[in-house]
Amino acid sequence: MIDRLESERAHRDRLKLEVVAWDKPGAGTAMPAQMEPQEAINRGLKKPSECDIVIVIFWARMGTLLSEKYLNPGGSRYRSGTEYEFLDAFHAAKKSGKPDVLVYRRKDPPDLKLRDPERKEKERQWELVEEFFAEFRNPDGSFKSYYKEYDEPSDFEKLLGDDLRDIITRYLDSHPPDETEVAPTPVTQKPSWEASPFPGLRAFRPDEALIFHGRGREIDSLINKLSSSENRFIAVVGASGSGKSSLVAAGLLPAIEKDAIHGSKDWVWGRFTPGELSNNPFIALTAAFKQIIEKNGQTPRDTAAQLEKNPGSFSRFFEMVLKGKPGWAELLLFIDQFEELFTLVDKKYQGSFVELLALTEKTTRMRTVVTMRADFYHRCLQWPVLDALIAKGHYPLLAPGTGALHEMITGPAERNGFQFETGLVQRILDETGTEPGALALMAYALSELWQASKGGGMMMTHAAYDSFNGVRGAIGKRAEDTFIETLEALKLGVNCAGIVLFPGRVDDARAPGYTLLYSAEGHFDDVAAELSIVRVTLEKQAGEVTFELVENSATQEWQHSLEPAAILRAAVPPRNLSLLSSTANLCTLEQPFLMDITNGCLYLGGLPEQVTAQLPPLQQAAGELDGYAVLAAGPRNLFQRVGVWGKARPARRLMQSLKLRWDPGNILNRSEFIQ
Repeated sequence: MIDRLESERAHRDRLKLEVVAWDKPGAGTAMPAQMEPQEAINRGLKKPSECDIVIVIFWARMGTLLSEKYLNPGGSRYRSGTEYEFLDAFHAAKKSGKPDVLVYRRKDPPDLKLRDPERKEKERQWELVEEFFAEFRNPDGSFKSYYKEYDEPSDFEKLLGDDLRDIITRYLDSHPPDETEVAPTPVTQKPSWEASPFPGLRAFRPDEALIFHGRGREIDSLINKLSSSENRFIAVVGASGSGKSSLVAAGLLPAIEKDAIHGSKDWVWGRFTPGELSNNPFIALTAAFKQIIEKNGQTPRDTAAQLEKNPGSFSRFFEMVLKGKPGWAELLLFIDQFEELFTLVDKKYQGSFVELLALTEKTTRMRTVVTMRADFYHRCLQWPVLDALIAKGHYPLLAPGTGALHEMITGPAERNGFQFETGLVQRILDETGTEPGALALMAYALSELWQASKGGGMMMTHAAYDSFNGVRGAIGKRAEDTFIETLEALKLGVNCAGIVLFPGRVDDARAPGYTLLYSAEGHFDDVAAELSIVRVTLEKQAGEVTFELVENSATQEWQHSLEPAAILRAAVPPRNLSLLSSTANLCTLEQPFLMDITNGCLYLGGLPEQVTAQLPPLQQAAGELDGYAVLAAGPRNLFQRVGVWGKARPARRLMQSLKLRWDPGNILNRSEFIQ
């Protein structure tokens, strides 16, 4: 909030806020062991009464009782250092009008469980807070001092922001620049985020919490759910592209590290996907804690083998991870893209991994959060224990509304010091819409807008937005770039039986994105290893990728995808296939097409009239790349009009000569096709 206020246009060049807080990195003070904490704070930092604004925040704890060195005017000890500092500021404000003291209290009481070993202390702390706020009222119930209440941390953020803006505006209005004097050198503020504040199509990372906006209520709700000891397994379930991974990685985890749940700053967490390293999820799990495991003289692979063989040995793994941590510390597993358990993990590991998850849910000081696409929900039914876990810990994530999308646009830009030209934000929202996949459309367009705006005076303009034709243009450009990059990367990085790439899904050609059909034969482990290479290659090019294993043959899938009345086939040396796809402008077409990357073939389907018009330019493009293009399928009358080979007579003569060499007896392919 402080960084955002400094970078806002109304305050820029006139405002520098200095934070005084003993526990804030860069703003605190040394706490020598020989001194009481409050004594060290008083010696090393400004007293609250010496500040301009003092912010006091309460929820369920009053804090630690101060020693007898610190007595209030009535002769009793202060309930905590917080009360001591509040009263220092409060009495100064009563006397001189400075500082402005803002007090906030979260409404809901703490969640107390009968078996909680800290229950009595939590009750005592809550009673102290109640006593403290009772003193804000007169005997008749009227306020003698004021405080504001809020429901969730996201509500507090807005409340605090509005109050601070009001105080800062009044201060700046009462201290206008003196035009008769030489203007002071403007306060130069570095933006709180210097890299691109828009990561595009990839998910946000934990270190990008500062630029993650628009999901405040969801973060609060997720923290509330996780803070209950009854919810040790939570499944964030939503549509593809709804922001599940970002919510946990850049929302929940940073909040955990900031002690959003009492004591959670000492928790240990690890993130992995079930199939990110192999078809064995235990290897992915132990790799997430590689440093801890090796520090204890073991290897991740050996630890994975132990867990696989005996999921009950997880208790030893758990104790090793939390070794040396405070008694309140917990272990948090973040299993991203949980659907990989069904699509990439070998069946022989699935049952034992589910058994391990069931054990974690019963382990105190242990929490698990998974993200999963909603269309895989039914796959959990094959394990009743997993179905029960998902049902109990289900957290549905909906697509963001217009208000949240607005915050996702403007919030990161403010962190980066950028402003939007009037009307541009609304224009982006209008073009984005609220259909499924809208968040991904907007995310990539904002990334392109930032690139187009660099060097333009920290202003994002309509002209920069128009330079790539807005949301739709950005996605089209990305599709073309990713398409070509993927072809090149897969040709160089993967050796497989066959790869086909086409727009949409097998069951819906109009769906956003692309489907890649990878066909291979062999032992499951070998195929899974190749699939891992494919996934890593694709994620480097296109961000998040979802995989699913299918048992159909590649030919069946290809035939299902090409249902149009006519099909063109073009073939070039595989090294030239990406050039052919670029020349043919495939990403601008609404027709289905298949790319056999390994063999350098393109199949383009459509109505007879479409392919008739497309054949000549495709033949020319393929011919210039040492290939050919022909009509491969269609009505008989279309073959009569166009001819099998069209104008590619040299290719026909080549096939005839090859047939004479290989089949002098005319045993194979007796049809007119190559005669």
